[in-house]
Amino acid sequence: MSIICDRGGTRIKGTTIETIQDFVNIINAVRVSLEDEMDPEDAAGIMEQCGRLAYATGDKNTEAEAAAFREITDLLLKNGKM
Repeated sequence: MSIICDRGGTRIKGTTIETIQDFVNIINAVRVSLEDEMDPEDAAGIMEQCGRLAYATGDKNTEAEAAAFREITDLLLKNGKM
């Protein structure tokens, strides 16, 4: 196991290949979970905004971060998830 999430924290431990495989598995699991609960296009939109949010947070780009949060919130509201 290379990506370990527990109580809001995340550790990466393992080889590069293991980390990439875990990352892909996590992305797929989240996508499937979202698609089980909402329109697949909206689920894809949330996945896209999560990627943008991750990059914005890493770059400390608060404007892009806020825009991604707004889009995620709008999609969740549209699907009755908030």
